[in-house]
Amino acid sequence: MHIFDLELNIRFECPGHTGDAVYLIGSLNDWQEGGVFLGHIPEDGGVLTVLLEKVPEGLLEFRLSRGGWSAISCATDGTMIPPFAFDIKADASSEVTVAAWSDDFSLAAAPERVHYLSEAFFFPELNAFRKVWIYLPESYIYSNIKRYPVLYMHDGQHLFDNAAAVGRKGPVEWQVDKVVNQSSDEAIIVAIAHGGEEKDRLHDYIVAPVEGMPHPAGKQYLQDIVQALKPFVDSQYRTHSDWKYTAMAGSSLGGLLSLYAGLMHPDQFACLGVFSPSLWLDDKQVDAFMDTLQATEQALQQQQSYYLYGGGLENRKIKDRAPVEMDKDIEQIGGILSGVLQANVAININPAGKHGTLYWQQAFPAFYEWWWQQMQ
Repeated sequence: MHIFDLELNIRFECPGHTGDAVYLIGSLNDWQEGGVFLGHIPEDGGVLTVLLEKVPEGLLEFRLSRGGWSAISCATDGTMIPPFAFDIKADASSEVTVAAWSDDFSLAAAPERVHYLSEAFFFPELNAFRKVWIYLPESYIYSNIKRYPVLYMHDGQHLFDNAAAVGRKGPVEWQVDKVVNQSSDEAIIVAIAHGGEEKDRLHDYIVAPVEGMPHPAGKQYLQDIVQALKPFVDSQYRTHSDWKYTAMAGSSLGGLLSLYAGLMHPDQFACLGVFSPSLWLDDKQVDAFMDTLQATEQALQQQQSYYLYGGGLENRKIKDRAPVEMDKDIEQIGGILSGVLQANVAININPAGKHGTLYWQQAFPAFYEWWWQQMQ
């Protein structure tokens, strides 16, 4: 692999923080929070020029930080922006602009209509406790009659609040509450936290045994949602509890898990939002599983709806595995769902989409609107 030098000119258009240290967090340091020290912020409006030496050829992605994920560059309204990205092919000079810093905005304030359903809800088959949040729409408190459809979502830490949503490339939330707040179609959202460590998430979300995870608990986790969590939600809140008004959505492994949920429990979930499913970790076992459903589940599958989202820039090589071809994988899965199983399928491929929360955030409003259309 070739290496090159990149002269990076960082322009600061936000007031304050003169003299603070600036760090680069990105592909150069494997997204480790400590970052690479670049220098100090000059006086307001100044430019910090840094020479990045020996940058590997290919895509360079990074965020700018004043120290960890709590103070990273963002938009002028405090929302997260995509990482800076450059295609490194030769020695070059480029400029980036810091418009604002995230710690100048309140990230930790809990959304007004989101609260804990339980800080330790027991999942009996999983034999584990998990945090569960619930979003209640505005009209919920003004009426004791109206009932609402329910959307169950995985990776609950990443759905409502930037402060809780620190991922590998920084704190970005789905803004689920904002989408529902702005819609005339109201729903209850139930958000389940994943286990604290990545190995816990893999254990909970993988359904079929794979190398490195011979005894996954995805089936048990889904059983707990169906047999424990959903009955509790329906008993405590004014839900439309029947199949037609119950949906599930998730991304990456959560997307794969949501796909399995629809196939394994077609009598429970009428609509599934499958965002960038990690089919490569499943060794395509879901394909074989769908083959077993053709005879026994046909009538139920024909009544289901699947929203499949993927990004055109998610295609990549992962170590010793076959190359990931997200767009082709989604087209294949969609073809089986709509063709053999005769389910209702919508496919959304964003040519500029990458594998990350920012892109699922952008895709969620279209899914939410589409879900409501299926309930009409």
